[in-house]
Amino acid sequence: MDSESSNGVQHKEINELRAKVTNLELSESQHKVNEKKLFSSEERFRLLVESVKDYAIFMLDPTGRIESWNAGAQNIKGYLAHEIIGQHFSKFYPPEDIAWNKPKWELEQAGSVGRFEDQGWRLRKDGTRFWANVVITALRDKNGTLSGFAKVTRDMTEAKIAEDIILQSNIDLEKRVRERTFQLGFLAEASKLLASSFNYETILQKVAQLAVPDLADWCAFYILDEGNEPRQVALAHNNAKETEWALYEFSKTHTYDPNVQVGLAQVLRTGLPEFYPVIEDELLLKVAKSEEHFNLLRKLGMKSVLIMPLIARGKVLGAVQLVSTQPERQYSMEDHSLVQDFAQRAGIAVDNVRLYEDAQKAISLRNEFLSIAAHELKTPITSLRGFSQLVLRKLNMSSTIDQDHFRQALTHINTQSVRLANLVSRLLDISQLEAGKLILKLDKTNLNQLLQNIVAVSQVRAENHTISLEADPQLEAQLDPLRFEQVIVNLLDNAIKYSPEGGPVDVKLVYLPERKIARISVQDQGMGIEPHNRARIFEPFYQGHERGYAGLGLGLYISRQIIELHGGSIEAEFGEQKGTTFIVTLPINL
Repeated sequence: MDSESSNGVQHKEINELRAKVTNLELSESQHKVNEKKLFSSEERFRLLVESVKDYAIFMLDPTGRIESWNAGAQNIKGYLAHEIIGQHFSKFYPPEDIAWNKPKWELEQAGSVGRFEDQGWRLRKDGTRFWANVVITALRDKNGTLSGFAKVTRDMTEAKIAEDIILQSNIDLEKRVRERTFQLGFLAEASKLLASSFNYETILQKVAQLAVPDLADWCAFYILDEGNEPRQVALAHNNAKETEWALYEFSKTHTYDPNVQVGLAQVLRTGLPEFYPVIEDELLLKVAKSEEHFNLLRKLGMKSVLIMPLIARGKVLGAVQLVSTQPERQYSMEDHSLVQDFAQRAGIAVDNVRLYEDAQKAISLRNEFLSIAAHELKTPITSLRGFSQLVLRKLNMSSTIDQDHFRQALTHINTQSVRLANLVSRLLDISQLEAGKLILKLDKTNLNQLLQNIVAVSQVRAENHTISLEADPQLEAQLDPLRFEQVIVNLLDNAIKYSPEGGPVDVKLVYLPERKIARISVQDQGMGIEPHNRARIFEPFYQGHERGYAGLGLGLYISRQIIELHGGSIEAEFGEQKGTTFIVTLPINL
């Protein structure tokens, strides 16, 4: 090969070598550029992660120990990086989660499927809790080997609180709807029961049973009797044996004290409800009269109590008592409102039953009165007709008539006319009293003189009785003389009518200066009045004795009304064996 050809080959090889060197230099330069770019991207990502404050972003090794810590983690959890790096991430979990090893389970779930997400309570450095949204992502190398975990935590406490508020509001709303539905259903059923009978004891027992156990563990109704003493008319309870025994023992040993400033007595006296959401020993001590009484009250097991008055037309008729023996059931203001509505309906029902009973009684008395009035009016009319016809027959039979017979017939006619006039007068009086049209014509009257005149006239009629008068002289009062005379004459007629022949009747008039009243008493030694009849003797149409005595049963009723119109009173006292004393009092302004 010549030298020129040899130089050409060498030159070509040198150029190729130079090209390779150039390419190598270019490749190395590009690699350096790429390395620089990669370093710059990783640095920016690291800076980004470290600067995020709304999310806790940190790395865990495969065992769960913390390897990195960003500003968000410090902000949310409260730890500085040097305080927490190297510690296990279970430090953020509350005791109830640690108890079942939840942190380990979460890493296992993330390692198994690559990712795990959860919401729950986590702990800050100061021990306070926050609601966290947690995402754990498993990190693996190119060979698939687990190299650790990336954990992202977000504080969702405010959202959780808002969610809980909404949830609780919905729960409360549902509860109120259920309670209101129960209340309306209970009141509807109670109203149905309250209108189901004309015996209030029967209906109150049914209502008490309706209240147990949904509204109370035991429920009792009390009604005030005529002596203003409460009488238990209904009782229902849930804990049959124990409660029944305690209530039985309590009723045997407990004497009602109307002056107690708490409980049933307070409600019946004031007409205001008593509400005890929680029953404590201090309250029981106020009611208990002895240690034995206190222990018995405790055995009743009362935890919460509502006592509501039964009121109708402004009058307290009784009370209903609802008791909870379960600590978890404490009466609330909603229960108070329900029981108040319930008690109001019960009070009206009791009042309606009583009004119905009174109406039935009035109808019965009216029918009895009509029968008596017909009989009493028929007797003098029959007598009048009989003697009138007798006189007419004798006149028709003869132009002359025996004067003695004629005088006797006219005397009977006059007597029966007076009796008939008195009966009509009584009927007129009762009509005027009920219409409020009985008007008194008051005049300054000497009581001594008026009583002397009345006694004198009555003594003439009472041939077989002795009427005595003992009176303070010159005692004057403002009264209607005719109406007052009507009262005293009625009392004297009763004393004479029901006294044995020859029995004395004593009339006394005294002045009581400390009370500024005149006291007039009419006392007989007659048969008296049976105890079971005494409370009703001043009722209209009522007669305390068996039939056989003439009269409409209006005399004492009219007498009381007349005396009360004078501002006075009329009462009766009864002897142990026999005799009755009627006492009239009149105000005296000297």
